Amino acid sequence: MGLTEAYEDRNTRGFNWNNLMLQRWSDHEGKEHRVLDDYNRNRILIDLKAQPDDIKVKIAETIALGAVSRNKPMIGAQFLKFCGKFNLEKLSEQSQNFADVFSAAYKESK
Repeated sequence: MGLTEAYEDRNTRGFNWNNLMLQRWSDHEGKEHRVLDDYNRNRILIDLKAQPDDIKVKIAETIALGAVSRNKPMIGAQFLKFCGKFNLEKLSEQSQNFADVFSAAYKESK
């Protein structure tokens, strides 16, 4: 019903995008909704970058308070063992890159 075309048109916001976003629909209670309004509401709920700034601050504070620094020895060896168990050859070739990421401390973004 044009969803694929509208999605492909999302960056330019041309005819297909606007045609879908301006559609109206009724829910099970008979209340009418505009697709664009529901899209924007859901985007705020789902897209973490779209969260209001005060919510972003609360999330960062909560993570910082709950973050527990742990020293995990031999992360690279543990990752290689995991790769061997599940036959992940291509990942095991890049084990040092993964070990660096897995052993990194949480950094609060501003």
